Amino acid sequence: MKSKPMYRMRVADEDAAAFFIGVMKGYTKYLSKQEFSTMKGQALAGDVEGARRGLNRLLRKKGVLKDEECI
Repeated sequence: MKSKPMYRMRVADEDAAAFFIGVMKGYTKYLSKQEFSTMKGQALAGDVEGARRGLNRLLRKKGVLKDEECI
């Protein structure tokens, strides 16, 4: 039995989270399962901007993105 979320996100937030998760799937070969899961959970919780910053930080640290680039 699935538990229901405590609150429902606005449609715009759901679209932003879905879009971010789609973008993030392109970088799965550079992320561990734990990192991917954390970013996905953060986006679904409504903090898409924080998840985006975290993904940028991880990808720069791993040398995938240059300092000037960002997602």
